[in-house]
Amino acid sequence: MLTSVVAPAGPLPVAGTPLSPLPLDQPRVGSGPARAAVKLALGVILLNIVVQATTYALARSGYVEQSTAISIGLWVGFAFYGLVFLVTIRGGAAAGVEPLWTVGDSRTSLRRGLAVGGGVSLVILGLQSLAVHHLAGDAAVNAIVSEGSLVRILAALALFVVIGPVIEELVFRAVVAESLRSRGTGAAVLASSFLFALAHLRPASLVYYTLIGAVLGRLYFRYGLKSSISAHAAFNGCLVAAAIISVLGPAKTYTVDGATLQLPAHWKTVTAPPGAPVQLALSGPSGSGLVVIDRPVPPGAVFSPDAVVAAAQQHLIPIPPGASIDSVQTVDYRAGRAVLVAMTEGGRAGRLVTMVVHDRAWIFVLATAGSPRASSEFDHMMQTLRLP
Repeated sequence: MLTSVVAPAGPLPVAGTPLSPLPLDQPRVGSGPARAAVKLALGVILLNIVVQATTYALARSGYVEQSTAISIGLWVGFAFYGLVFLVTIRGGAAAGVEPLWTVGDSRTSLRRGLAVGGGVSLVILGLQSLAVHHLAGDAAVNAIVSEGSLVRILAALALFVVIGPVIEELVFRAVVAESLRSRGTGAAVLASSFLFALAHLRPASLVYYTLIGAVLGRLYFRYGLKSSISAHAAFNGCLVAAAIISVLGPAKTYTVDGATLQLPAHWKTVTAPPGAPVQLALSGPSGSGLVVIDRPVPPGAVFSPDAVVAAAQQHLIPIPPGASIDSVQTVDYRAGRAVLVAMTEGGRAGRLVTMVVHDRAWIFVLATAGSPRASSEFDHMMQTLRLP
C-alpha cells in the first residue's frame, strides 16, 4: 500500500551516490536544513516564473511567430533544467540531506514506480478524452509535438520523460521531502507536493498537481527516489505518447451545415467566442486556428476577387482588425472556384478563402501562428471540402 511507509531500522539499503557524504545513521535534518531546502524550491519556482514570463512576452510581442516561440521555449526549458540541476546539487549538499535511492529490492522499486505512474496517467487521459470526445492530453506537450517533426518529438521525449522527471524529483523529493522527514512523512509529503504544484505555474490545476506530487512523495518514502523518478517518467511518457498518437493518427471528417471537411487528427474543435457568427472553430499545430463561417449571400451581390477585398475592407468578412492584405487570387478546389486572400496580422501570416455556392457564402479563415504544418495542411483540407 502506498499509504504505509516502512522505515527499516539501522542503515537503509541505498543504491547509488547520495547528494551529500553524510552517513545514513546520522540524524537526518533539523529546522535549518529544512528551511534551506524550502528556500531552494522557492528559488526554483521564482526562476521558472521569470523564464515563463519572458517566453510568454516574446510570444505575445508579435516579433516572432507562435511556432517559433514554442521552439525557443523548448530549448530554454533544457537550459532551465540544467541550471536547476546545478543549483539543486549545491543546495542539497548545503542542506545536508541524504536522499534514499532505493528502499528494499531495486527491481520492485522500479516496477512499482512504472506501474503507478503509467496507471495514473492512463486513467487521467481516459477521463479527459471521454469528457471532450477525442484523445486529450497535456496542452504544453501537445503544442511541442503538434508540428510532427522528428526533432520536436525527440526533444519532447528527452525533456518530459528523462530530464524533467529526474530534476523535479531531485528538487521536490530528494531535497525538500527528505529535509522534512524528521517532521513526519505526512507533513513532508504535503509540503513537497504543494511546492511541486506551485512550480508548475498553473493556478487552476493546483489541486491536481498537489495530488500527483503526493503520490510521488509516497512512492519516494516507500520505495526510494528510483521509484518516484520512474513513476514521474511513466506519467509524462504516457502524455507524450498521447500527443504523438494525436499528431500521427487518422484524419477526421467534420460536417458543417451539410458541408464536409477532412482534417488531420491533431486539429481539435474549440469553443468560438460568444456572439461570433462561426459554425466551426478548430485549433491546430503550434497554436494555429481555423474557423468556418456559412452565411447567405445578399441579393444582387457579386462574387469576385475585387468584391471579396472590398468586403474585407468594410469588415463584412472576418479579417482580424489591423490585418493587411498581401495578395488576392482565384483558386480552383474540388468544391468549386474560390477567392484566396493572403494576409498578415501582427507579423503572423493568415489566409482567407471565400466560396459562393447556391446563394450561400462559405468562408474559411486560417491563422497559421507561424506553423509550416498548418499552412501546408490548409491546402489539403480545402481539397477535401464537399459542399451541399
